[in-house]
Amino acid sequence: MNFKSNILPIALAVFSVSVMAGGFDGPFIQGGLGLSTTKPKSGSFLNPGFNDGESSTRFIGSIAAGYSRSANQFNWAGSLYYVMGDQKTGSFNRHPNTNLGFKGSGVRGFTIEPGYNLSHNTLIYGKFGLAQMRGRAEGSVFPGQGIRRTHVGYGYGAGLRIRLNDNLYGMAEIMQTDFNRKDYTTGVSVRPSTFTGIMGIGYSF
Repeated sequence: MNFKSNILPIALAVFSVSVMAGGFDGPFIQGGLGLSTTKPKSGSFLNPGFNDGESSTRFIGSIAAGYSRSANQFNWAGSLYYVMGDQKTGSFNRHPNTNLGFKGSGVRGFTIEPGYNLSHNTLIYGKFGLAQMRGRAEGSVFPGQGIRRTHVGYGYGAGLRIRLNDNLYGMAEIMQTDFNRKDYTTGVSVRPSTFTGIMGIGYSF
């Protein structure tokens, strides 16, 4: 046997196995339940500068749909998501004559998810994207139902998927989202952020 003439096809065979495509190619949908901590930073004429408000953790649900494609060991995906449930905080202005609060809802966004296939059945990935939140400031200085604004921001996080069978997979994700500053009334502005962790199940087509 000529060892030199056989080493190249052997090496190529080993390499082809090591870069086997992952098992998460194609369109997918997923949903999960988890917790989200929302924290407002606020500024006002009563409390100058941006100061941390009281954070609050709420139970939320999340749904997403997207498309995934492997390139050897690496995986690329993009998805649209929507977070269900109000993300209400505590007070964000501690002036004795005011009681101000913030509530975010309708968080939605788009993420790009570069990943790495640990095996055919296991994928780890990062999450980077843009998001939108409906915000409402309420309290003694706001009339009626409060004042509403729309915040936009950017998010980053990480996730894990483990295939359960040909179509179903389990998933877990964490994500930090920082939104922009909005003025709610003269002298009162809010810049919220959220940290979300969810676990759920998905279906790939």
